[in-house]
Amino acid sequence: MIPRIASPVLFLASLLPLAATQETDATCVLASSQWSFNSANQSPCSVASSLLGVCSGGSYDVKGLPEGSKYLGPSIDGANQCQCSTVTYSLISACALCQNRTISSWTEWSGNCPSVFISTYPSPIPQGTLVPGWAYLDVKTAGFFDEDDAKKNANATESTAIPIPSSTSSVATSTTSSAEPAQTSSPDDITAEQATRGERRSDTIGSAVVGALVGLIVIVGIIAGLYVRKQRRKKAAQPNNHPTDADGSSVEKDSAMGVV
Repeated sequence: MIPRIASPVLFLASLLPLAATQETDATCVLASSQWSFNSANQSPCSVASSLLGVCSGGSYDVKGLPEGSKYLGPSIDGANQCQCSTVTYSLISACALCQNRTISSWTEWSGNCPSVFISTYPSPIPQGTLVPGWAYLDVKTAGFFDEDDAKKNANATESTAIPIPSSTSSVATSTTSSAEPAQTSSPDDITAEQATRGERRSDTIGSAVVGALVGLIVIVGIIAGLYVRKQRRKKAAQPNNHPTDADGSSVEKDSAMGVV
């Protein structure tokens, strides 16, 4: 499907921050656009408002489009990572189409973005928001949001907020914070860690035993060596007594002279 991009009037109406709750007065008027609603029956305009609110104090108002107008991308000074994502662009485009309005190309939308996020939403998804899987489709290659391709992926898996563990519920959070929930360890992770520590203790004990045995062998070897050395010295220090005859006189044997 060739998107309706051309328009004589440009309407910069998409991005008005609210102080508290997410709102949008953009209404989908085409019955054929029902495919773009998520499983919670949230319109693409509502989901886009929720995602844009993450970078604007917690809420964002996506205004309805007057006839002959379209949503423009962010300004140079106001561009943020929520706006510069193809996910947000796809939702805003679907929001425009369901109002029977035209859309901006991806190049027009992202022209003032210092950096862009392709097929990803860089901030935490707000609680209670279901982002349709089709919003993550590639739009950079074609250069625009392809409604027909999105329809084919209308039943793709939705993305939701990461559940926050109950143990952290007492920690105060700010609506402008983009920190992700803390990670928790599962019982299996803890068991594995304990097992690893046990193996390390066993290795340490085994090494100590081997070291003690080696040390004992060395000590025994040293003692044995000293003992043998002492015996040799003792034997060398004893006098050399010549044999005597029956009457006590000394007898010498001279084998060289053949005399006894």
